[in-house]
Amino acid sequence: MDDVLNEAAPALVMEQRLPAPPGRVWRALCDPALRERWLPAADLADPQPCLCEEGRVLGFHLRDAQPPHLHSLVCFQLRADDSGGTVLTIVHRLTDLRAPLPLAANDDHRTMMRAG
Repeated sequence: MDDVLNEAAPALVMEQRLPAPPGRVWRALCDPALRERWLPAADLADPQPCLCEEGRVLGFHLRDAQPPHLHSLVCFQLRADDSGGTVLTIVHRLTDLRAPLPLAANDDHRTMMRAG
């Protein structure tokens, strides 16, 4: 659970509004047969959730299939919207310390020496 709460870890956050009620979305997250359609069990480090707040939050540890097999955590957060649908927030955090830190897109990566 500390991985989820580690705000310093690099994260990708996506938010999607779904027309289905939260109970139906929760079922799609929890039922392994339904989840397999969009999140294959082979991508999970463990098929059991590492975080669960019934009807609100569900988290899984993932493991990359390709070397170096980095570990990450995906957390699904649900809340009802005003129209009877669901706001689904997906937070995907890199938890593996072996991952290189991202470089700025505008950094030309040159090492320069200063003349003295």
